[in-house]
Amino acid sequence: MERERKIITSILFLLMLLWLGFFLHRSPRFAGSTFGGVLGVSAALLMLVPLAYTICKRVSWIKSLCNTHLSLVKFLTWHIYTSLMGSFLAILHTGHRFDSWLGIFLTASMLLSILSGFICRHFYQYASQEQKENEVMLAKLRTEYDHMSDTNLSSRHMPAQTETQILNQIIEAMANTEFSAEAYGTLKRQLNIWLKVHIWLSVIFYLLLVLHIVAGVQYGLRWFL
Repeated sequence: MERERKIITSILFLLMLLWLGFFLHRSPRFAGSTFGGVLGVSAALLMLVPLAYTICKRVSWIKSLCNTHLSLVKFLTWHIYTSLMGSFLAILHTGHRFDSWLGIFLTASMLLSILSGFICRHFYQYASQEQKENEVMLAKLRTEYDHMSDTNLSSRHMPAQTETQILNQIIEAMANTEFSAEAYGTLKRQLNIWLKVHIWLSVIFYLLLVLHIVAGVQYGLRWFL
């Protein structure tokens, strides 16, 4: 998981650097060239995988059908990598030419969708891991507290004051750990709201992508001529 996070972070960082190349390089005719067109079509095809994942996850009967052939966890991995690679090719396709409002909004929605999805997944995994670790620690502390509170404790010849101090320390640790576990649980619930933002940004992106494709068809697909 840590290796996957590093790879995805590196690709995302490279994607952001590639977009900033607008300030250093611009090729107005590249998007309409043969190679630029191939990059654009390839990017659009790759972007169909994240769309298919979203449909598969949200529509119950399609989800049950997908689960028989492909796990959603593996499909999610494809969703992430194809969206990153599709965005990478899409930026190359633009040739850093952002003259039309459609192209600007399309690129912006694409990058925001990618970034919001990355943030949501990264913090959700982090919150889940921390919550699980705190819950495990809380279970250990409760076991230790029950053990210390056992009536047979007097056989250990421990002073009553020392016993009370130890129990108070365990109770305090339990309270802090339980608070942390609940805090990470709250963060996970809040991230569900962020996930909705990611979904709506993706919807906007796909609508703009359809408009971009329609505009390209009306323009004559001159890169294939």
